[in-house]
Amino acid sequence: MNQRSAYVSLGLGLLLAFFLQHLFQIKWPLMVALQQHATYKYWSGLLLMTYITYQWYLAFLRMHGRVHAAKRHYKPHKWLGACAPLFFYVHSTQLGYAYLGVLSVMYFANVVLGLCNQEVVQSRKKWFTQSWMVTHVAASVLIVVLMVYHIFISFSYS
Repeated sequence: MNQRSAYVSLGLGLLLAFFLQHLFQIKWPLMVALQQHATYKYWSGLLLMTYITYQWYLAFLRMHGRVHAAKRHYKPHKWLGACAPLFFYVHSTQLGYAYLGVLSVMYFANVVLGLCNQEVVQSRKKWFTQSWMVTHVAASVLIVVLMVYHIFISFSYS
């Protein structure tokens, strides 16, 4: 397996593991017990928020014209993106309902989208690259908006 496909295999494996445990109601008792405590939820939420914020660092570098730094950060961005289901699982073993369901679906859809990047699909078509980037960034923005709303709701009702 080459390094190009290794992070894709990791990401797909973690996605499959998350959805199989969700589908078949497979629960890790320690994780379920931890996630019942508000303090754990806040700290794991902070970890997840930090992870998402760090993933935005690549966009920040690109927006500020730091091309060489962005190129160096691209590899960690891909590998950490592949680990997204693990970060989610630490915070929650389930998808949630209502807006949390939308947030979860958007989060995982964006992971799949990230794994289907132009490097993997190997399309050099300009329309594909631009469409993919716009969709990935737009989904990321929506995730941040829903995440901020979730944080607001969580602290408002605690």
